[in-house]
Amino acid sequence: MHTDDYLRDCSMNSKHMILLSIHEEYYKRIVCGKKLFEFRKRLPSGMKVGDRVALYCTRPVCKVVAWFTVIGVLQGAPSALWSKTHETSGISREKFRRYFKGRSIAYALAIGALHVLKYGMELIDLRGADSPPQAFIRLTETQSLKVRSAPVKRCIKFNRVLDSRNGTSELRGSGQRV
Repeated sequence: MHTDDYLRDCSMNSKHMILLSIHEEYYKRIVCGKKLFEFRKRLPSGMKVGDRVALYCTRPVCKVVAWFTVIGVLQGAPSALWSKTHETSGISREKFRRYFKGRSIAYALAIGALHVLKYGMELIDLRGADSPPQAFIRLTETQSLKVRSAPVKRCIKFNRVLDSRNGTSELRGSGQRV
């Protein structure tokens, strides 16, 4: 299924949004199209295609910097997940193995259109608290709307095909700025 088909079907239907912390180096790789999957040791229950993810960039940025729509949720043994995602993982095999060491299940969120916020959003302004999530935090509908309504610097649609049978991703060209 082509990425645009997922986005057309799902991007405005789901009101669910979670907040994830991400290191600046990985955020930069997402923006330039080298990292098209966000890896996690665990996911919130019920995470599905069409849900949205807000990205909180850790130190030194310390702000919500972007959000994206999930176009695929992959899970499996870390080695199997690596074989499906390594070409657009944006992470070295060594770091991937270290991150999932001792885990029997690994998760990857396939990143759809990335909405880069014009101005980073302070957590205190979003949630009334300034503590970043350790793994993830579910945002309320009001908080989700606040993120989605924030001015966007640019939207990047990654031109790729996600094979729903095996979760592999084929990148076609580079990210398209809209």
